[in-house]
Formats: sequence, structure tokens, C-alpha cells
Amino acid sequence: MASRTDHLRHPLSITGVVVATSAAVVFLALLVAELSGLFTNPYAGLVVFVAMPAFLVLGLILIPLGMWLERRRVRARPHGSSR
Repeated sequence: MASRTDHLRHPLSITGVVVATSAAVVFLALLVAELSGLFTNPYAGLVVFVAMPAFLVLGLILIPLGMWLERRRVRARPHGSSR
């Protein structure tokens, strides 16, 4: 039986981890820039407070979705056959 970390090997889960981590880092950097007054464009707030959290949530949704797909693939081929 595969452990939970084995299910993280699905490419969709890995993509979710990369997207969520990148979005979190960029969000924090943009938040600091916004709070320090570096942006004069009024639409910069849309990117900082709407777009970046949306990418973060998207990445967090992709992680369990990929885990579910990997679990389904493992259950379909229980004899340990590789991809």
C-alpha cells in the first residue's frame, strides 16, 4: 500500500506545489512593495490582492487533485506496474 507522500508524485501535484509556492513568495514580495508605497498604479492592487491569491488557491487545489488521480491510478493497477 502506498503512503500519502507517494501520491504526491503525480505531475499535477508537483505542479500544484510549484504554483502555490511561487504564488506565495511573489504575493509576499508584492505585498511588501504595495505596503511600502512602491506602486502608484491603482490597478496594482488587483494583481496583489486578487490575482496572486487566486494562483495560490489554484495551486493548493491542484495538490489534492493530483493525489486523488495518483491514488486512482494505483488502485487501477495494484500489481505495482510503473507508468
